[in-house]
Amino acid sequence: MFVGVTVCLEGILLTRTRLSVSKLVQYVHEQPQLKGRVLAEKLVGQGQRDGTMTDIQQENTLRRFRAGYQSCLVLLYSRNVATF
Repeated sequence: MFVGVTVCLEGILLTRTRLSVSKLVQYVHEQPQLKGRVLAEKLVGQGQRDGTMTDIQQENTLRRFRAGYQSCLVLLYSRNVATF
């Protein structure tokens, strides 16, 4: 890493379980070298379990990502569902 250089990282992380989505977001938030550089937020689908998101929550998360308030989305990925 170059001294005095600030790097903002952007991207999307894909993972297969709701638990791993939460753990990855938590990990990114806890890393001192990523603070202020990566603003991670989860994006998961709807369902009957804990950790799901409503349509409005999903839309707000995507809106913040597109506007640049969040630089990284951690997405729940299912081979049968995910389309980009």
